[in-house]
Amino acid sequence: MIGLMLEIAEQNLTLFGLAFFTVIILALEIGYRAGVFIKRKGWFHHDKSEMSGGFVVSGMIMLLAFFLGTALSIASNEYRDRQAVVLAEANAIGSAWLIAGAQADNTGADIQRLLETYTKVRISAVKNVKTPEDELRIVKRTGALQNEIWAKASDIAKRTGDRYSALLFTALNETFDDSVSQRAAFDKRIPTHVARLLGITAILALTAVGIYLGTLGNRLLVMTSLMVLMFTGAIVLIADISRPYQGQVRISPEPLIWTLDSIRPAP
Repeated sequence: MIGLMLEIAEQNLTLFGLAFFTVIILALEIGYRAGVFIKRKGWFHHDKSEMSGGFVVSGMIMLLAFFLGTALSIASNEYRDRQAVVLAEANAIGSAWLIAGAQADNTGADIQRLLETYTKVRISAVKNVKTPEDELRIVKRTGALQNEIWAKASDIAKRTGDRYSALLFTALNETFDDSVSQRAAFDKRIPTHVARLLGITAILALTAVGIYLGTLGNRLLVMTSLMVLMFTGAIVLIADISRPYQGQVRISPEPLIWTLDSIRPAP
């Protein structure tokens, strides 16, 4: 079931949130009915079990909160890594463009024009990818432009062999490496075992809450509903951050846009 919910999270975050909320509510209700049954059978004694049961349930809820915090920390680090690699790529493109302009002939200007087109493609890599097909199309376009730019730089090196061509190769190599780093950062997800553990812990913890409330004979409907909403909201946020292409929490392509604005010829 957890595996199915992970698949749903990749496709539709709203549906995932509703599904997770439903599962947690069912776990709470099943636990409550089990608690009522335990109380009816006389297996629960208030004078001995109420306080110890409360401690156990509190511990499970705190453990769930710890796992939520850990997962959110992982997702936040991944988000910051994506931001950093976009900024690094924008800086590398800008440096390569400047060095290309220092070449003595028109080949440098050709590379600058290609870098302008390349920057537009890299903006699309951050902004416009919705499906694996979109990603593959941009990867192929990026590779084609890299080959074309490298061929131009090789032509300069063969004809001049000066230190500017060496600097150009270094700058272009860094630019092209950053495109791979960007793809790797955007493909990172929260580890599956962490997501599974978080889901299982949430189900078990809310089942335990239901059992405890059942033995007390009080659903605390409003309070438990609010608690379930809070947990569901936190888990949906974690899943959203972990979906850089489809989620609402998106990485801004602004550093690349700023670079494009700075290298684009004035009208």
